[in-house]
Amino acid sequence: MQETAQPELWIGRWHFEEIWPHIGGDFYDGIMYEMNIYKMGDKLVADLDIDSYMTLRRIAGEVIVTGNGIEIIFVAVREGDSHAQSFARGDILFALTREKDKINTRWEKLKPNRKENLKSSVYFERREQAESTSPTTPLCVRLARIIRLI
Repeated sequence: MQETAQPELWIGRWHFEEIWPHIGGDFYDGIMYEMNIYKMGDKLVADLDIDSYMTLRRIAGEVIVTGNGIEIIFVAVREGDSHAQSFARGDILFALTREKDKINTRWEKLKPNRKENLKSSVYFERREQAESTSPTTPLCVRLARIIRLI
C-alpha cells in the first residue's frame, strides 16, 4: 500500500481562496472554501463550507481514499446552506491528489468561480487547527482576514 493511501494523512482542515479585484476596482471579491476532514466511525467524512458575499454553501461529504489521493463525494446539504441542492447523492465534487510535496485539485461536479482555476492544479492547502476559522465565525470577519492577506 502506498503511504499516501493512509486515511490519516487526509484528516484535518483544508483551505482554498479565490480572490479577484472587484469590478469597481476599490476592493476585492472572494470566495473561501473551508473543508474539515475527520473520522466518523470507520469512515472519513468532510464538512465543506463555501462562503462569499452571495454564497453560503454547507455540504456534507464522504471521503473515498484512492491510491494517492481522495475523492470528496456529495452526501447532503447541511443546515444553513443557502442554495437549492445542485448535486445528487454520490456525485464526485472534486478530488485531491498527492504528487510529491503538492496536493493537486481536480474539479468534478463542484467548480471554482474563476475560469483560470478550472484546470487541475494546487488549490487546497492544509491548515493547522489553530489557524483555521470556525464555521461560526461571521462571514464579514472571515472575508476581512482574506483582504489582509493581499
